[in-house]
Amino acid sequence: MDGVLPGYEVDSSTWSYLSFLLIVAVYFRFTRVWSLRNLDLSLLLLLSPALLLVRYESAFAYPWIFSITGLIFLRLILDRQFTRRPLFPQNMNTAGLIWLGGATFTFLMAIVVTFSPPEPTLESVRRGQQLIEREDNSGEQGGKNHR
Repeated sequence: MDGVLPGYEVDSSTWSYLSFLLIVAVYFRFTRVWSLRNLDLSLLLLLSPALLLVRYESAFAYPWIFSITGLIFLRLILDRQFTRRPLFPQNMNTAGLIWLGGATFTFLMAIVVTFSPPEPTLESVRRGQQLIEREDNSGEQGGKNHR
């Protein structure tokens, strides 16, 4: 992001924390802390630390994902048992959600445009292009192998 905001560097952990704070600010119902909406939001937010642990190759990540996913599944199964209450008023109006989505899209696209992809990704793209063009990489025929 140096091209857009000089000196502004954000790693995946920081993005996770910033996203967490923003999601809580927008969707969490502080007037009704013990609501199903907050439970669902909390369960979904509990997945993000596990995804960071997967990124950093921690052995604790997969049991965490499995248990949180099990709790989400249990919550979905028990959903029919809960009585329906009146609909909550929305936290944000349409204009606010469009602004939030646009700002998020802009920051994410700034990362895509300014950073080059890692070398393994580029190598995968090259191999895919060679497969599409049906090139022979074995070195035996030295040209294109058309079938």
